[in-house]
Amino acid sequence: MLKWAGFPGTFGGEDNQIAVIAEDDEEWGEFLAALHDLFGEKEFTSASVWDQLQVHVNNKAAGLDPVKLPEQLSEKYAKGNATTSSSSSFKKSLGKWMGYRVGRYAWGLKLVLAKKGGKKNPLIWMIESITP
Repeated sequence: MLKWAGFPGTFGGEDNQIAVIAEDDEEWGEFLAALHDLFGEKEFTSASVWDQLQVHVNNKAAGLDPVKLPEQLSEKYAKGNATTSSSSSFKKSLGKWMGYRVGRYAWGLKLVLAKKGGKKNPLIWMIESITP
């Protein structure tokens, strides 16, 4: 219909979906890239992200550096420590935070919900590399 009305270009196709990203979304892209560096395109959970943060605490050359966390998650992480209650709280916050960003693109990467969890099962995530 838009073509008929005289508007040039392609509208609503898959090619257009990849370009939808805010210019100020650097922290999201940095976080996705850090997760992709750690897990590749393999599945992971919020608990495995927590584990990688703890690996970095013990060995600065490995794991997930907390500076790669987006600001909201960084604040949540900084409030706690490696206790069971703070790790549980962080993992729950991370899962909810990522749930709101499923399918969001940045830096050629996209967060995907690979498997839904149940009451006792965690959500399973993946980072997909997007090639236009």
